[in-house]
Amino acid sequence: MVCMRRQPGMSREQFLKYWRNVHGPMAAERAKLLGIRRYVQNVTAHEEISQALTAARGTPQPYDGIDALYWDSIGAMLDHLSTPEGGRAASELFLDHINFVDYSDSPIFIGEEIDVYNAA
Repeated sequence: MVCMRRQPGMSREQFLKYWRNVHGPMAAERAKLLGIRRYVQNVTAHEEISQALTAARGTPQPYDGIDALYWDSIGAMLDHLSTPEGGRAASELFLDHINFVDYSDSPIFIGEEIDVYNAA
């Protein structure tokens, strides 16, 4: 997961356009080399509601979006990253983030999904 805030001076529209039209396709093209099973862009929406929730809870401003990448396992992720092709693909994506993501204000972490409730 990458909780992303846009580069200083970049508009929300510029951020979203770059993320969707440049970085997203770039990630999709490299997904097989990286063993990625699923890639989801979670875009912050309903800004008025988000701002009201932020104010009510006294929390920092919402992220501009969250990149969620899924692998079969942590081992599968590490196996793909350790290949020359996977390492190169990961580096290209990492370097592309510099074009639109403020690294100093965008946490990244490895998580495991726990399905607590699923009405499906």
